[in-house]
Amino acid sequence: MKLIIVLSDDAYEENMSDLFSKANISVFSEMDIKGFKTKNSADQSPSMASNWFTASKYPASSTMNFAFVTEGQETDLMTEIATFNTTIPTAHQIHAFVLNVEQAI
Repeated sequence: MKLIIVLSDDAYEENMSDLFSKANISVFSEMDIKGFKTKNSADQSPSMASNWFTASKYPASSTMNFAFVTEGQETDLMTEIATFNTTIPTAHQIHAFVLNVEQAI
């Protein structure tokens, strides 16, 4: 089992449902989050520090989606997100992370 976490700008909230659907993931959760960039952002890798949702110390409204998926579904969703990212500005790319789930109750 995998946990996939997807962070996106609020502008793409409606697109997220389509992306999950195209990856045959029918159950996922969504929550509103606020992203911050501190003055120490230079300590991060250049790709993460420059390609995030907020360009200042003021919070940016974002959305976090997550789903527990079976092996293989995470690859399909990552492919859908990568394709979608080619159609939007690089400053507002969707970010996704896949984590292994070792146990669940």
